[in-house]
Amino acid sequence: MPSVRCNCVSSNQPIHTQTAPERVLDPRKYFDFCTKTVCVDECIADHILSLWQSGIFTRHSCCNHNQRDFAEVALHDIEDMQSAAFILRKTGRDWRVFAHTSN
Repeated sequence: MPSVRCNCVSSNQPIHTQTAPERVLDPRKYFDFCTKTVCVDECIADHILSLWQSGIFTRHSCCNHNQRDFAEVALHDIEDMQSAAFILRKTGRDWRVFAHTSN
């Protein structure tokens, strides 16, 4: 069982008992290259904001809707891995942190 239970509605696998909708966040407040808002699972939205406020841009996040023992976040820059792990370690949940890289 996951270390933190959530009630977030999954956009691709909805369960009728989940009632917390995704939260719309605006990365344009933190990153001038962003062009639109994004939806983030409610139970991790504040944590994603913490990363953004620290200058860490994320490309993907998911709380995993009680299906796994961890939430996950994909970073844009592998150089942010250590800082992101430091910030997320304080959240009280387990995280899978990885970076999207291109060749």
